[in-house]
Amino acid sequence: MAITKITVTKNQLPTAEQLAKIENASKKPVSFDEDCPELTPDQQTAFKALAKLRDVKRA
Repeated sequence: MAITKITVTKNQLPTAEQLAKIENASKKPVSFDEDCPELTPDQQTAFKALAKLRDVKRA
């Protein structure tokens, strides 16, 4: 899978093609590998806690 760089401007809406790609990607199963292993339940809990802290700091 290739890395794609996209520049998004403020208030820019996705194109129909981009929406179709997102829709197709959402139907594919998640595949974990050595670069992106599945998180353990403890790691998921820690990740969620950090995300909440981040969101509080942004508000």
